[in-house]
Amino acid sequence: MYLFQYIGIKHRSILFDLQSIEFPQSFPTDIMHLFFQNVAGLMYQHWTGEFKKKGENAEEILSPPEPYQLSKKTWEEIGQQMADAKREMPVDFG
Repeated sequence: MYLFQYIGIKHRSILFDLQSIEFPQSFPTDIMHLFFQNVAGLMYQHWTGEFKKKGENAEEILSPPEPYQLSKKTWEEIGQQMADAKREMPVDFG
């Protein structure tokens, strides 16, 4: 089997020929990839110490907390601030 049959790419993109495009800088992360494809959820897991890397077991995750992990109290404060801000947030923002 040819590689293009496996991955579906037959030719180099013509975008590579344009001098005005610089890969990957010309294609910044968009909101869909940044927020709506699990990035926010994964960052929450990371900040709470629940993010599990491949090959880790539960004991390795729970101790000791990393300096970037936010305490339960901090999460409660963030939640309260979000609830307070919701009253004044335009409906268009969701």
